[in-house]
Amino acid sequence: MYSQILRRASLAALLLVGSLSACKQQATEVNPAPAPVSELSSRVSGQYTLKQVTANGQVYSADDADLKGGAKISRVSATSVNLDLDINTLSTNEAVMNGSVSGLTLTDAGNDEVNLVKGSDTIGKGSSNKLTLNVKGGDGVAYGLIMTK
Repeated sequence: MYSQILRRASLAALLLVGSLSACKQQATEVNPAPAPVSELSSRVSGQYTLKQVTANGQVYSADDADLKGGAKISRVSATSVNLDLDINTLSTNEAVMNGSVSGLTLTDAGNDEVNLVKGSDTIGKGSSNKLTLNVKGGDGVAYGLIMTK
């Protein structure tokens, strides 16, 4: 009788151990917090160097356009920046576009890009390493200034 009780207890213990070890604890699924969206101003703030100029559908290197310089975008708030331009001729260092634009409003353009808006006009588009400004020259021609960090 003692051996029957011992067998049953052993069998019960084996079943208990087997069932406990076979059960895996399922991880409780927690909804992760969405990835933080970076401030628009932090996407575009920084120092940029002029690399290319577009005019009349043509793309020219800054050297071929006889231009040098760049722009600095400074954060004012999460959705506002100031722009300082310093574009000069390469050959004579004559000022071409030098000055500041304050209070540019930023809007999300999608694809991690940001529109730079002054009043009701979008004057450019930027991202973490590229800035394109749309300007009109004294000759009435629309130019694109393409800059990189």
